Amino acid sequence: KMFDRFKVIGESLFLLGMNDPKSGNISVREEDKIYITKRNCWLSNLKEYDLIAVPVDCDSAEDAEASVDLPVHRAIYQGTQHKAVIHAHSPYLCALSITENKIMLPETKGSMIFQNGVPITRLRQGISSEEAARTIVSNFTSGYRATAVKGHGFFVAASSLEEAYEWAVCLENSAKIIAITKMIPDKQAVQQQQQQSRPYEHRKRSAIPPSIGVMDRRTTTSSYGRGPKR
Repeated sequence: KMFDRFKVIGESLFLLGMNDPKSGNISVREEDKIYITKRNCWLSNLKEYDLIAVPVDCDSAEDAEASVDLPVHRAIYQGTQHKAVIHAHSPYLCALSITENKIMLPETKGSMIFQNGVPITRLRQGISSEEAARTIVSNFTSGYRATAVKGHGFFVAASSLEEAYEWAVCLENSAKIIAITKMIPDKQAVQQQQQQSRPYEHRKRSAIPPSIGVMDRRTTTSSYGRGPKR
């Protein structure tokens, strides 16, 4: 049953920390219909009335009840062969999207699924705008499997809801690995810092052995200067 699939994945995204209770949205395409979560619904605890069907090819009166991201979902279905879309506000990916322009996944699974990386889009007109729909679907038609919006979250599109979920979780896990790696100090920088914290070890050593005291040095010098004592 479609609702059961939506409910399990919506709750799982919340439990994994990828959405707060009411953020994110999910959709599936079946023939000429889009089944999508409603706006302001609790994705963490979906009810059957939280799903709504709208047309793929045109606007409808039901659009007002659907997620505010419906224009992006609809554009993806109109421009690609994808059958499912997940939008999440996962924190690690959001954090990276603020500082990066594109994310290349470092670990094995992430690099296999997202071979071309994940582009990060900066929007001027907001996530519900025509600009968002046009820009995001352009990334999917260019071969990307996910696209991030700077400071907002990401969209994953796939051939099934379960596949989209797998890819979404993989993307956030990879983003977490990148973020943790950035917190690990650079080895060379650490070595330089350690050297700077031990300046006395790098001073030029005196030619006079440290066992000879100051008074010994003076006595030796004056004896050479005055000659033997009479």
